[in-house]
Amino acid sequence: HQFFKGSFKCAEKCVESAEEPETLSVRPFDKLVCHIDKETSYMLQGLRKGLASEYEKNSPSLGRDACYQQTMRIDRLPAYLTVQFMRFAWKKTDDGGTKAKVLR
Repeated sequence: HQFFKGSFKCAEKCVESAEEPETLSVRPFDKLVCHIDKETSYMLQGLRKGLASEYEKNSPSLGRDACYQQTMRIDRLPAYLTVQFMRFAWKKTDDGGTKAKVLR
């Protein structure tokens, strides 16, 4: 177990509200995700894209859904690191969307 488990230090901040405090947490992981797109030339670039994300969730200070930004930093690396290469992306089309393979 301990040979394949690492941990992230996560910081979550509401982009739309300055008075809402930043929340910090520690989360375990068993693999890192390398996001591949047109601008990705090196594995390090893809891993950095996987460590930052934006999403919407309910904000208690605003009383509505708000945009949040999450940044993760590696706190502890495992002895054996597993990297998943994310080669599929969701492409928006007129009839909803389709899964598209990124050829790189």
